[in-house]
Amino acid sequence: TLKVQFSQNAANWYSSSGVEDGWDTLSEGNYIADIDAIDLSGLVWTGRNFYYKVQFESNSPTNDSAPILDEIVVYNTPGTCVSTQYATLVTADSSLGNGNIYELNGGNPTIRGFKYGLTQTDTWDVHEEGDFTTGSYSLDVTVLDPLTTYYIRAYATNPRGITYGDWVSFTTSGNYSSSGTLTSTNFLSGYEVETINRFVYNLTDKPEDTTATIQFSQDGETWYNSAGTPGGTDTMKKGINSVNLVDLEWTGDNFYYQIEFTSATGDETPALSEVSVLINDPPGIRLEGVQMEGICVGDAPCF
Repeated sequence: TLKVQFSQNAANWYSSSGVEDGWDTLSEGNYIADIDAIDLSGLVWTGRNFYYKVQFESNSPTNDSAPILDEIVVYNTPGTCVSTQYATLVTADSSLGNGNIYELNGGNPTIRGFKYGLTQTDTWDVHEEGDFTTGSYSLDVTVLDPLTTYYIRAYATNPRGITYGDWVSFTTSGNYSSSGTLTSTNFLSGYEVETINRFVYNLTDKPEDTTATIQFSQDGETWYNSAGTPGGTDTMKKGINSVNLVDLEWTGDNFYYQIEFTSATGDETPALSEVSVLINDPPGIRLEGVQMEGICVGDAPCF
């Protein structure tokens, strides 16, 4: 016998009737024609992700025979094509969501916007209504928590249905002026990273008798300065400055920073308002409007 099940993330699998971990049994014969195919419309799936899993079973005691699957066809109804771009203008409590409608099928979208949440789940929504065509669009995403990673994806609705872009992530920054140690979450979660080049920050105030030092990590446990010295620190200066991280030769999407603020008097402390990380993405991956020398992740100006 042959059985098949379906998924949109290759992790959760369903039968055509929507039963989780269920299977559809395939009958012998030619079912390639649309009218004979397994009906998946009840799943109400949209987007660009579709997986199928086929299970072969043989009752032969010698295992010398098995079903033969010759051809597979998936029928779909084209919809509006939407992509999600990286969020920009990220602050402690807001960001700018960026999307692009790059192809129309089934009529102009009347709603375009973003779904976002703390996981890849449509928890919150921001959108606008109108008569839209192809092109990029941006919307403010507000009422966010500092130092929190959010996942966001663009979507558009036209007479044919809703189409989504892929999930991307961003991490909010924060305004800090108290003494103590600030440790970030993973700042580059969800990014495609070839090299980590520079850390950029804006120390808006640094009164006399105060200090601010910084360390970096790829696991949130072992910390280095920019020269690669374990336990070492780099001294931070007032204003917009950068720390060269090329000597660390770090790659991948794991990056943490830890800043220690001190005050001799306790009356005044340094104030940090913006941070960014300048990365190089893998060859062949380039974003519209981004300078080719790298991608600036965060809200401090990298260029």
